[in-house]
Amino acid sequence: MEISKALNSRRSVLKENLRKSTIDSVLDQLVEKDFIDTAEYQRIRSQSTDHEQATELLDYILTRGTTVMKSFHGALRRSNSFLAEEIDSALEESLANNVAEVDGAGQSTQTKSNTWPLSEAATCRNAPSNTSASTSQLPQTSQSRSEACHLLEDATVTPQPISFLVVGCSGNGKSELSNALIGHKGAFRVRRNPREGTKTAKGKCLHRRIGDGLWEMTVIDTPGISQEMTETEFHEVVNGVEFSLHGLDAIILTWSYMKSYDNEERERSVFKSLHRLLGNGFLSRLVTVITGADDITMSKFEILEELPECMKEIAQHSQGRVLLMSNTYDHETALCQTSKLINMSLKLTEKNGSTYTHSDLSPICHIPLGEELKIALIGKTGAGKSSTANSILGYAASAVSCGLSSETKHCLYFTRDKGDRRISVVDTPGILDTESNDEHTATILTQVAKMFPNGLHALLFVVNHTRFTKEDALAVDLLRHVFGERFLQYSVMVVTGMDVIDADERVRNKQDYLKTAPHEFLDVLKECGTRCVFFNNKTKDETLRRTQLWKLVTMVEKTVEINNGPYSDGLLRKQEEVQETSTPGQSVVVTVCPAKDTPKGTEHWHAIWKKILDLIKSWRKSRRVNPIDMNQVQNV
Repeated sequence: MEISKALNSRRSVLKENLRKSTIDSVLDQLVEKDFIDTAEYQRIRSQSTDHEQATELLDYILTRGTTVMKSFHGALRRSNSFLAEEIDSALEESLANNVAEVDGAGQSTQTKSNTWPLSEAATCRNAPSNTSASTSQLPQTSQSRSEACHLLEDATVTPQPISFLVVGCSGNGKSELSNALIGHKGAFRVRRNPREGTKTAKGKCLHRRIGDGLWEMTVIDTPGISQEMTETEFHEVVNGVEFSLHGLDAIILTWSYMKSYDNEERERSVFKSLHRLLGNGFLSRLVTVITGADDITMSKFEILEELPECMKEIAQHSQGRVLLMSNTYDHETALCQTSKLINMSLKLTEKNGSTYTHSDLSPICHIPLGEELKIALIGKTGAGKSSTANSILGYAASAVSCGLSSETKHCLYFTRDKGDRRISVVDTPGILDTESNDEHTATILTQVAKMFPNGLHALLFVVNHTRFTKEDALAVDLLRHVFGERFLQYSVMVVTGMDVIDADERVRNKQDYLKTAPHEFLDVLKECGTRCVFFNNKTKDETLRRTQLWKLVTMVEKTVEINNGPYSDGLLRKQEEVQETSTPGQSVVVTVCPAKDTPKGTEHWHAIWKKILDLIKSWRKSRRVNPIDMNQVQNV
């Protein structure tokens, strides 16, 4: 009944971490295999909170046979890898205890080969500290027998919690370091090929005696972070932060003595991504650990002096909190190194006044919750509208054109729905440029009105960073003429090509860029209330993409709040008879007179199109603007 022992030993962890989605998945799989009847299923589901449902589910599982328990374990593997690995860990501990049996003379007959001879008792998180432990539950080598007995004498001592989050690039020795800290070199699987490294955030919690202290030590190992942090890596680091109920005493950034020095640009990019995600609380709890220090003969200060300049800057953020850690599994060395880290981490927690928790994550990487936002992108062909739409959505939805001809032929509707803020986006063809005529322009603006019959929250005017032409200014003037002056109160200028601006040594910041912008651009920006955001549409770094989206969303929210609601007028007004043809998450081509509209709805939208067309023609006449000659259109 090893599975029964494992479930009981991790009972508190399971109760704390089982959430509704996991509980529902487990129950469904138990029903499929006829391991639970309808009455029990409904009784568990009827509990009002996740904690109560988890308690009832565990009570039911533990009163059933081994087959049901193993089925529960298998269900967790498919729905919650963290909890499944907690049970795996308990099974490994139980196996190790069975192997390390004590003979009549009090000597260990066999010791599990991957267990260090450390004076510690493996227990589940939040287990009662005064629970009696049998001799077979402690390390049984002759070297550690007296220390193990001493631990038993202090069984009534409440262990002090301490938690570490281990982060860094792939191949920097995170898992080996995590094993050294937890005191068990099999706790986290070590893979020599960086491509096969840790894929998900994994945490282990054990009781360890180090020096005169008894610690409830939690170590969270995270996947290696790419030079551009992926969306998966982003979420796994967040999961790692949320693992420890106690909070994090230190965030350990790993560098490899053999590898990091040749990859300083990657190390700098990873550090910046972590800083954007974790915020300034990351810097105040940062400890840099250089792994692979087995053969290092230089002192820590000599090593720091030889660092590349960009890595010296990172080390300065640690304010001298740099440790050299050996990867060899030597008992005394491991205890000494871990003791130094514990002392350093406790000072950080005391200095900061608390541990690092989920609430300390940087807000600029988390899209603020709220009602669905509806936005439309307008601009010339080549300005980067489709690329900007993809950046907002977080996936490649709209085709991107690299040439003169516009890739987008019709208004396309997409939805971002990633569990935070729902955002509906309309990507439009170019206005007043490629293949454009008055009828086509009227069709585009009618499609925007039709997709958002209840109004929109923002109209994004997208311009390329290299050029703001007369045609751009004319497009804004046309929109003002069609929709009225009020539409400018909801307009935001989006400048694409932030990656090029950042790489230009002559431009120190966005303010420098704006100082050199043509007066036509500045005039339009002033009319838009100086609302302007810069987008890097080439980056794959999740923290950068979220940061620029956060700036846009907060700017739109403030605009809507100031104007007491979304923008709407005679063109953007709901008609009961008009049927919407959009499907969230999919591209939709909307024509002016779709066949499935009611006759009255078709008549309404045709009237809107005719009205817009008349406004465009009156605008041309008043501004003396001729239709664009395609032979004169410049490639932008």
